[in-house]
Amino acid sequence: MGASQHIQITPNTFLQLGLLLSANTKPTDIDHDLMITLQTEELYLPIIELSNCYWMTSALCYRLKKLRIFPQLPLVLQQYLNEVSSLYRQRNIDIKKEAKHVCALLDEAGIEQVLLKGGASLFNGTYPSPAMRYMCDIDILVPEEKQQQAFELLKANGYQADESPFAIHSANHHHAPSLCLPDSMCRVEIHKQALKFPASRVLNDIDIWEEGDPLPLGEGVTVKQLNATQQIILCIAHSEISHSGFAEKVLDIRQFYHLLCLIHHYQENIDWRLVEKHFQLANVENVLHAALQGLSLLFNEVTPITRNDAKSRQQIEQRMNCFCNQSKIRKYWLAIKRVLSGYSAKQIEFTYDVKGMFGVSKGRFKHFYRHCKLIINREYRENFWASI
Repeated sequence: MGASQHIQITPNTFLQLGLLLSANTKPTDIDHDLMITLQTEELYLPIIELSNCYWMTSALCYRLKKLRIFPQLPLVLQQYLNEVSSLYRQRNIDIKKEAKHVCALLDEAGIEQVLLKGGASLFNGTYPSPAMRYMCDIDILVPEEKQQQAFELLKANGYQADESPFAIHSANHHHAPSLCLPDSMCRVEIHKQALKFPASRVLNDIDIWEEGDPLPLGEGVTVKQLNATQQIILCIAHSEISHSGFAEKVLDIRQFYHLLCLIHHYQENIDWRLVEKHFQLANVENVLHAALQGLSLLFNEVTPITRNDAKSRQQIEQRMNCFCNQSKIRKYWLAIKRVLSGYSAKQIEFTYDVKGMFGVSKGRFKHFYRHCKLIINREYRENFWASI
């Protein structure tokens, strides 16, 4: 994910988009200069480009209307924002129906379930508009011993594995291969763990099952969702640790905005000291405070545990600069680095469920053989380079 060559995105573009998206922003906070930016094509295009990069355009449309400046925008921009918002709205309505259908199937089979992340937000009111969050999968946590049953049940009801022929099915992976209906616009992922290691050190599944809250889906179906504090922990751990946002200096505005919406939705129900304790015990407190600094810098959101930490602020600023100044060489290096990380002894042990020097060597050979097959596959090569 990066900026287009012909549209110049700067760190100030991040701050402008954050100001417009934030529920903390009032109409009086929109000054004359920003209004000129929003009314001038060459000036507003970087904001739209950045919002598109992170699937935030519908949320931006909603906020511009709440700020009562939407009618002052150029007509072509109004039409574009409304069209995107309409597409997102219908998409999420359809995904919500599918989520309810899947959960009903699992419920009828007596399989307990926890609806995770965006799937839960479709039902719990985290977002004031159903169009605001772009979704591409439905994540459902089930008891580990029920995962295979749940997976086979969905396959028996028309779902098919949505995967590459070169996909690796690790016995240790935190969710089963993605499933989708032939005409569906999203995937279903059946989890046996809410988070993959090492993010799972921050929030374990025992606590989720014991302390989760009921989530009614309608028509007599009720599942579980994470409680308010757990949702905050999961959001940060998923984005910053599982998806390497902190380590690779990637600023995923969509995940930061989800965190902001969770905070405004749950408010005093969040135990911030417990949030901090979870990250302290996992020895990743720096990840937490960088995320909170991102909230402060982008959305002017200050929590009870936000620190005035220059190092964390610098880390967020570096992420913005990395996005804006990302060269092709750096993109290639990050892509190659991710591939090479799969050959580490720890990752090979996890992926191929092997132990010892001989097991790791055998696993590395399998991994290398798989990459050789991928390299000679034209479709894979094209998709790989297109993703950079």
